[in-house]
Amino acid sequence: MLTLQSLEIETFSSKTTRNLQEQQELTFSCKTPVSLPPNIDDSLSSSDVIVREGSNISLRCRATGSPKPIIKWKRDDNSRITISKNRIVNDWEGDTLEITRISRLDMGAYLCIASNGVPPTVSKRIKVSVDCKYLSNFNFHLLMRNPYLVNSANGQMESNDALSNFISAIKTLPRIVWPFVRPKQSHSY
Repeated sequence: MLTLQSLEIETFSSKTTRNLQEQQELTFSCKTPVSLPPNIDDSLSSSDVIVREGSNISLRCRATGSPKPIIKWKRDDNSRITISKNRIVNDWEGDTLEITRISRLDMGAYLCIASNGVPPTVSKRIKVSVDCKYLSNFNFHLLMRNPYLVNSANGQMESNDALSNFISAIKTLPRIVWPFVRPKQSHSY
């Protein structure tokens, strides 16, 4: 068994020695492939990013190792990756993940996974936040005249005005449907 304390990486090596007593030169070559596990270079890879909705984004992941690592991208929550309007994939192979016209649905953590057959496989988590340009908060009130409410003290139905306040954060106005419950019908929510 050969144990190395430090290793200067050179995939293939050749050595020449001289035998002083016989005055002849002996040359021997040793071709030894060196296997190294993958290592993600953080200085050359993307970090967490905030991007405006509708713009394009490029996430980079650079890894070293021998043999050269293969880079795959996945969503941390295992949902699909929307590369473009017409291209949705489970995972993506390559050093760069490019997403065109990013939307709020693309927000989340992405994993860059580097593997080359030499354990361990390594990964880097990159969080993508999307600044949503159409997001707006608004309040609306709903006044119900004479709704039938159940009195919690005695269980009897009573008729009083009721005011509800709602806060919404959406692009368009919601469609709200209120079910009608006839008095003396049982119901639960």
